[in-house]
Amino acid sequence: MHRNKNRNGDCHRWEKVLYKRQPFPDNHTDETLFLDQLRTNVGLVHYSFLSAFCGACVVMAHLDLVVLFLCCFELVQSNAIGPLALFWIGAGVAVTLLVFSALLQSTPVFRITSSDFGEHFRTLATILAFGYAFTPVIRTLTTSISTDSIYASAILLFVASLVVHDYGINVPVVSLPLSANLCLAASVFLISRLQSDLMAFLLLALSLCLFCFWPRLRNALFDRWHLLPPLTLLPLSVLSTVALAQLVEPQLAFMHFLLHLSIVLFCPWLFVRMQSIKSTIHGPWDEATLRASIEEK
Repeated sequence: MHRNKNRNGDCHRWEKVLYKRQPFPDNHTDETLFLDQLRTNVGLVHYSFLSAFCGACVVMAHLDLVVLFLCCFELVQSNAIGPLALFWIGAGVAVTLLVFSALLQSTPVFRITSSDFGEHFRTLATILAFGYAFTPVIRTLTTSISTDSIYASAILLFVASLVVHDYGINVPVVSLPLSANLCLAASVFLISRLQSDLMAFLLLALSLCLFCFWPRLRNALFDRWHLLPPLTLLPLSVLSTVALAQLVEPQLAFMHFLLHLSIVLFCPWLFVRMQSIKSTIHGPWDEATLRASIEEK
């Protein structure tokens, strides 16, 4: 404890204040008071490997959906499948979404009444009607742009959507509407390379189901059943890897498989291991934060 005597011989204790004149140098600090408000790792949350693994599965599941959509576009462009096959693919995705939606009926928060179902049906019918009517216009919007530029722009938009996609965590960079719009914009770029308006409409409807309706339903499902992400990722990873091997290159499929291993297994393991070395310090030097909300009167 540092004390100093004034002119009267009284011992004066150093105080950490600026409004009082003290018989100490300006750069003086008391060793017992300098770090008295130091705190480390405030609000630190320790994640288990299982929780980190499930979170990584959510990321890879969305990436697999993007890969499957691109593979579906490749099938359509190469005339490997016709309108009927693409219709059944879209219908299968829609039925799967309805089944997952039915699983949430036991949850009061996500319970859908008959009026809500009718409203959702009218909304879907309106979107499909306008989409079918404007498909010829949408398909010809970017016909004057080169194919290489279209493909590059679509890939960049899909990558940007992966960055801002809502994976079920609350962070500032997350924006589900922005992610959906980026995916739809990429889909519009891709369908401009098709020659049939019907195929373009079916592919756009498939994109709407995968990137607009599924993410919100997926987050609700995963919030209720925390072990569902690995079960969802398994068929998606198998389908995407096989599709890449058959439609593109086996080497690319092998790299896709290695990407699964690195993101789903290695990254969660590394994240859990590095939690023990995390050290953040907090003290009076931190910026002031408003703790109480201002209520409007």
